[in-house]
Amino acid sequence: MVFSARFRPKKRQQSIDSWLSTHHHVSILHGKSLSSLNEGRSCSLTTTATTTTTSKSIMSPIKRPSSFSSSPSQPHYNDQPCPPLIPCYLPYLPQLSLYSSVIVAFIIACLCYINSLNGELVHDDIYAIVDNQDVVGNVSWKQILYHDFWGTSMSSPKSHKSYRPLTIATFRWNYYVHGLQPFGYHIVNVVLHAMVCSTLLLVCHRILRMSIQLALLTSIFFAVHPIHTEAVAGIVGRAEILSCLFFLLAIYTYAKCVGLKNGKIPKDEFAKTASIKELLYCFIFTFVAMLSKEQGITAIAICLVYDVAIASREGIQRCLYHFDTHHLKIRGSSFLYRFALMASYLIAIMSFRLWIMNGQLPKFSHHDNPAIFAKQRLTRIMTLSYLPVFNFWLLLFPRHLCYDWQMGSIPLIEKPTDIRNCFSLCFYLWLICILSGLFSSFLKLHKNNNNGQALTIGFALLIFPFIPALNIFFPVGFVVAERVLYLPSMGYCILVVLGLNHLSNKATKLQSNLRIVLPALVYTWLIIFSCRTMSRNAVWKTREALFRSAIEVVPTNAKVFYNYANYLKDHQRFQEAASAYKTALAIAPDHASSSNNLATITQDDKKSEELYKKAIHHNPYHARAYFNYGNLLRRKGKYSEAIDMFKKAISIEESFEGAWVSLTAATGEMGNMQQASKLFDEMLHKFPQSADVYNNYGVHLTKLGRPEAAVKYYDKAIGINSAHHVAIVNKGRLLRKFGQHEQAEKLFRRALSIERSPETLYYLATLLLDLKRHTEAIEILDEAIRKNPQKYDYNLAYCQCLANLGKAKEAISKLRNMITSFKDTNFELEPSKLLASVLTVDKQPQESLKVTTQALRTFINDSDLHFLRGEALKDLQRYHEAEKSYLECVRYNPQHVNALMHIGVIRHIQNDLKVAQEFYKKAYKLNPTNTVLKSNMEKLSKQINQH
Repeated sequence: MVFSARFRPKKRQQSIDSWLSTHHHVSILHGKSLSSLNEGRSCSLTTTATTTTTSKSIMSPIKRPSSFSSSPSQPHYNDQPCPPLIPCYLPYLPQLSLYSSVIVAFIIACLCYINSLNGELVHDDIYAIVDNQDVVGNVSWKQILYHDFWGTSMSSPKSHKSYRPLTIATFRWNYYVHGLQPFGYHIVNVVLHAMVCSTLLLVCHRILRMSIQLALLTSIFFAVHPIHTEAVAGIVGRAEILSCLFFLLAIYTYAKCVGLKNGKIPKDEFAKTASIKELLYCFIFTFVAMLSKEQGITAIAICLVYDVAIASREGIQRCLYHFDTHHLKIRGSSFLYRFALMASYLIAIMSFRLWIMNGQLPKFSHHDNPAIFAKQRLTRIMTLSYLPVFNFWLLLFPRHLCYDWQMGSIPLIEKPTDIRNCFSLCFYLWLICILSGLFSSFLKLHKNNNNGQALTIGFALLIFPFIPALNIFFPVGFVVAERVLYLPSMGYCILVVLGLNHLSNKATKLQSNLRIVLPALVYTWLIIFSCRTMSRNAVWKTREALFRSAIEVVPTNAKVFYNYANYLKDHQRFQEAASAYKTALAIAPDHASSSNNLATITQDDKKSEELYKKAIHHNPYHARAYFNYGNLLRRKGKYSEAIDMFKKAISIEESFEGAWVSLTAATGEMGNMQQASKLFDEMLHKFPQSADVYNNYGVHLTKLGRPEAAVKYYDKAIGINSAHHVAIVNKGRLLRKFGQHEQAEKLFRRALSIERSPETLYYLATLLLDLKRHTEAIEILDEAIRKNPQKYDYNLAYCQCLANLGKAKEAISKLRNMITSFKDTNFELEPSKLLASVLTVDKQPQESLKVTTQALRTFINDSDLHFLRGEALKDLQRYHEAEKSYLECVRYNPQHVNALMHIGVIRHIQNDLKVAQEFYKKAYKLNPTNTVLKSNMEKLSKQINQH
């Protein structure tokens, strides 16, 4: 039926005007008819055209309004700023300005992690920061660009290929500012996380067209989600946070590139490239995100999804709906050009990534990721298919969290009847239904579904950043890693908020009480998440709390027991460490590292040897096992076999400095000092920036009797690494021998400012003992003993301090306890001698005699014990027996000056002047400066002259 303009139904006319305004960007101006708007067009709409004819003319790909001919740099905008197109239907949410909302999101993110600021450097923080020369050493900035996250060269076969130089640069900045104090590292992480939350709010509001209330709620959900504790409370998680920040900036600049400006939305059918500068910014931010963490590269995928689903939605809809590729070529040239640029850039940065990796993929063991090493293909498929489901469950219900999900944490799915396959099936069916619904919504030409657009971006954010962790394109070194979910959780939070908003809208229409319940649910949800996050922060404060928590969550994971054992070993809790290592081996008998480390704390050399052989059997490429086994053989004097072990360790890991040092030391101990010196020259050439090598060369020179040269190499070690406390202590020990006590004390105190190790405390205390500063010495020794209560040397020096301070009773009591503890061992000797001395000074010769007599049953050849026994007998005036003890002392040590002198004294008292003179002369030859001896000799000479 044909209507003229005069008789056309008003409703139909309005629908055409509305359609033109919405889908073809023709402004409907007040006071102008439809025909007047089409003046000057080659094809105008006549008032007598049929509905079908009108539709065809509108859909023509060539006959378009003049507004489409605008240049790519000048997209067409609506006259009014774009309002929030996804209104908030959730009641009782605060209504704030955008600026206030950004501040609120920032503050909530900071408050949620405020209790993480006093945490230690834990787990991977030790390897990435404390032990990483790229952070704490004098490695040049240029070299950092060729090293992985852990300081290993990217060309090394041992490298994990995790290329994150920007993150390492921030760690290095932290180290320059405040050293290894954890507070500074933590506060940077928290502030960066808060910045991400604020940026996410802006992206949700300005790009996804969510109202400020919904954008703020999304940001708060993201800020408090417990899954982020590993990324924020763990310092190495900074890689994820930095990558996420630049990831969001890349998306934001891309939106501006395609026309987002001053809150106005471009109305071109295909979005035009409004700003090449913004596109360049997008490229830069994407590259920087990738330099922070590999996931950053997926920002390109999100940008393209945004372009298709939002910016160029209408043009893509038309092409898909009508299969009109000609229209795409004519009207979408800017879109195609932009798409080609993005694809080319993606290929370029991926090529760069492969180049920096030397075209090599990282190598992992079956303990790192058991699924990819499963023998059966079906097992691999089922297990790898289940892992995304498990990750999504962690986002939904973050009750059981763990820093490590390797090894036996998630058992392999080996049977099709495993119930977890049902979970996988349900998850993927749900995902397919949702994505199908979004695609169907996308194809609807006559409906602006902005909620669907935001959902599309939400799902893209959930899926694309997680793709690198799927083991599809390359294997990864973990089963599940909570920090990897930092970026995908943005999509999850967007989906949750949009879902709650949709439910509230439905409840309003149905006048359901659910609308009142939903706000309570939201606030309860946020409170629970906040509390869980803060409780999880407490777990990340210390290594022990972290490992113990993991043991509770995944008791089938041998790796967590292994890490806990390492912690106990580092803190001298050897019995507990051995128990944890044995538990790890009970769970995974082929875990070579557990066997190796257990061997290092096993007192029985035979058992240690068996464990080293077991470790080598299960992992023939375990360089540390060869190294430790070599050191065991070296202690046993089997130098040739030890050298073979060190050479094997070096053949596996050529840059293994410890193996080179031990090889050199073993060569020197065989008596081949010339060959040892050659090896050190080779090491200095191979590791020119290694402070450890220079330090060990100093030790070697000290053994060669060249202490002055050794000091120079200690200085070189300190010059390379000013925080190398071992080199500082070694130099201090040499200066103490040179009598330069003041300089030695300064060096010991400097070393203590870097690390208050009990060994350094002991060296400083012994220096203070030499300087007769007993009060200071005993305070320092007390601290050393608190750190290592069982250390023999510390307790012995402490007793000596007590004796020197006149606290004989305390010294005697402690020494008796030590003798009891070390009875029938070589460690019984020194406490016995010191106890005898203290008892003699305290005028208890009878007790001193008992102690020395008892000790001589075990140490008959010790000259000092014979001398001390002689002293006790002399004080008891049993001179004949005392002389016999002194003679025994001289028998075992002919150079013992005091024994010779005391024999002379006894003979002098007995008036046997000639024999006395003979012993005085022997003592005088050994020590001509002894004033007591000189005085006795003068008296003896007078007596001889008188006779």
